[in-house]
Amino acid sequence: MAYAVFYLDEHNHWTGDPAMNELDTDQGFWDIYDDAFIREEREPRNVIRGLVNSADALVYSFRKDGVTVGICTVELLKSLSCGFIVYLAVSRSIRGSGVGSGMLKCVLSPESYCAAEIGIPERFILEVEHPDYASDERQRIIREKRIHFFSRASLNPLFQGYLQPPLSPGFPVLPMVLLSSGGWKITPEAAVHAVYREKYHRVNGISSAVLEDLYFRSLGIRTSF
Repeated sequence: MAYAVFYLDEHNHWTGDPAMNELDTDQGFWDIYDDAFIREEREPRNVIRGLVNSADALVYSFRKDGVTVGICTVELLKSLSCGFIVYLAVSRSIRGSGVGSGMLKCVLSPESYCAAEIGIPERFILEVEHPDYASDERQRIIREKRIHFFSRASLNPLFQGYLQPPLSPGFPVLPMVLLSSGGWKITPEAAVHAVYREKYHRVNGISSAVLEDLYFRSLGIRTSF
């Protein structure tokens, strides 16, 4: 079962195990999802629901006092033996309390993947909003802080010309920064190809033509998916 619930104990540590699929009834999960990400960054809910039955993904619900206060989804990119952290967010009510750092530590550790009996990522990749494309100075600072947050866990910028595909019809292409685990000798070309093919084409069903065009626009290389 690719769904895990973690609980915050009295020592401020997260503990948990794979759980029965409560995603549809976990309103706190969806409230955080809708609040933390702008509409253009949110993929259809059925995509996330589908991950629960996947052998190549893990959906996290982090709870404090029985209430969901954090969420995360990770999808495995088998060709790179890595995990793609698609969404990671904390409830607005407890942001800045250190809860997010503890959540990220859980996501980066192998224990939850072992318990869920899915592949254990050796490394990680994720997308973050590009500071240079922020709507104002406040948003630029928030985006820079987000990159710094991940850098403390050795997830550092790999490619600043990355383009996130449109997640729903009519949505725009979003300029992002692609981060990856430190010390990993992975090229931007290989990373983007795996993300486009194994996540956005296979899981989200985005057409190969769209992805091939974005790959060329961002990297100047023709390829196929």
